[in-house]
Amino acid sequence: MERGSATAPGAGEAGSDERDAFDAALIPGIRDRMAEAYRALRLTEAEQSAAVVDDRGNLRPGLLAARDCPICGADGGGATPFLKARGLDYVSCHECSFTYTRQGPDNGYFSLSSEDDARSAQVMLGLKGNEAYRSLEQRKVAYILGRIARHGGSRGTLLDIGPANGALLSLAQAKGWTAWGLESNPAYVAECRRTGLRVEQGIFPQDLPAEWPRFNAVVMLDVLEHAPAPLDFLGRVRDRLEPGGILAIQVPNLDSLRIRLEGAANNNFILGHWSFFSPETLDGVVARAGFVQVGRETIISELDRILQHPPALIRRMIADLRGVRIPDGDVIDSALIHKFELGYKVLALFRTA
Repeated sequence: MERGSATAPGAGEAGSDERDAFDAALIPGIRDRMAEAYRALRLTEAEQSAAVVDDRGNLRPGLLAARDCPICGADGGGATPFLKARGLDYVSCHECSFTYTRQGPDNGYFSLSSEDDARSAQVMLGLKGNEAYRSLEQRKVAYILGRIARHGGSRGTLLDIGPANGALLSLAQAKGWTAWGLESNPAYVAECRRTGLRVEQGIFPQDLPAEWPRFNAVVMLDVLEHAPAPLDFLGRVRDRLEPGGILAIQVPNLDSLRIRLEGAANNNFILGHWSFFSPETLDGVVARAGFVQVGRETIISELDRILQHPPALIRRMIADLRGVRIPDGDVIDSALIHKFELGYKVLALFRTA
């Protein structure tokens, strides 16, 4: 079982870790070049949150239903409170430790109005079209495809679930994959098709075209957290993979230092994110669905955001999360963050069992 390198340098040193190439915290000036696009995104998220939350911070009635643990089925009423944000209660299961929203869509999916969805897509396309963001994304998807190749996935059929504007699909095709995408948002679908990518509009698995083959690789980047029932979702993914096929997953890391330090203020705690994963709980959930983990690491250090917090608080958080005491004289850098899997995203690869 492979682990990512833990040799990344500090923010001021020349990079020797491949992950540094797409880590905004380690590239001087790049955040400023993306700032306006991110401001537009955060404003849209805030407006959409205000539309579903009342003046007291409670979710407006009738939108979502109370639910039990989506992994083991344990009574949600007995779950341990994790935090409350934007009208939603985030809880951790007392049986399997999985963290999820106590409220969720009762039909398996939740959507804003078509007008709001279209506006969100346009804002996201604006962000993804930003030259600085695009350069980071292109380097990241190259890294992910390289990780897949290390495990024998360098050719064959590939499905990208939720490809957005198609950055990974485009590079996969250039590298020789026969690649397809399934994307729910029509604005993204139109953008993918404009560049000649094979993308259908719909939601996995029900809208996957019957004539599409089984796949040698499936990629899901920032998708699984949107699944209200991730175990069932992963089972359907397994059914569409060839024996020995590779599944690549990227999700927000619930154990990331940035998320834990920011708490409810972090923008991962928003309507539409129903499931939350630490490195360990991601492994456990995917194993239940019939996969074996072959590689796991964290990417995107968020070092600059982390270092805005008091050093003593950062060290105490590391001790709480990993049981490791970092001496006061030791530098907290990206190498340390990734060594203890405290980066902003978990990237993990699995094979069908």
